[in-house]
Amino acid sequence: MHGHVRTLRAFFNWLVTEDLAQSNPANDLKPPKVVRKVVSTLSDEEIGAILNTFSISPSDARNQTLFMILLDTGLRIGELV
Repeated sequence: MHGHVRTLRAFFNWLVTEDLAQSNPANDLKPPKVVRKVVSTLSDEEIGAILNTFSISPSDARNQTLFMILLDTGLRIGELV
């Protein structure tokens, strides 16, 4: 949202410098305050429980590797694939 307000201000500033507008009405705009969500994370016990579900089969080794990559990097599932 801050980027939109900044873009509007820049556009109206350009209009003023080109004498296409007399003043910049966007100077009075204030971006709304954004409430940030608190992201919940897995506890050590939950991570251990997930890791204990993997067996030694090749597909589980792959899945465990993918899980560890997600866990270590903070990637989302869609970003990994």
